[in-house]
Amino acid sequence: MSELWSWLEATPLATGIRQSLWMYPALESAHLLAMGTVVGAAVVLDVRLLGRGTALPMPALLEHVVTLVWAGLAVSVTTGLLLFVSHATEQAAKPLLWVKLSLLIAAGVNAWAFRRTGRGRLAAVLSLLFWAGVVICGRLLAYV
Repeated sequence: MSELWSWLEATPLATGIRQSLWMYPALESAHLLAMGTVVGAAVVLDVRLLGRGTALPMPALLEHVVTLVWAGLAVSVTTGLLLFVSHATEQAAKPLLWVKLSLLIAAGVNAWAFRRTGRGRLAAVLSLLFWAGVVICGRLLAYV
């Protein structure tokens, strides 16, 4: 796999991101804002599933929040991939990256399972834990 990471890092796109004064910070800022959108929307839904804000019907809340989640995920995944390729060899060697991605997948599977089973409270608690883990791992990646 290290050959793949080296190749990605050597692409003109990755080199351009690394060599630009503003590209990496701009991508990181967009990534953080997009993640904030996704996690914020997830927290609102999870808190609602845990019994707060029951005056707002769940279908109405979902109607507004789901679009934000998908848009945030699209931006977050795109910017995350661009950030990764610019330092692929270094980042791929960090176990924390793989923990973050595993938690991200777990959050997606949890959301899918909730839609299939309707087990709201369990899904909400797991979602809060998974998303907290994604955020914490993401921030720690910058320092380890």
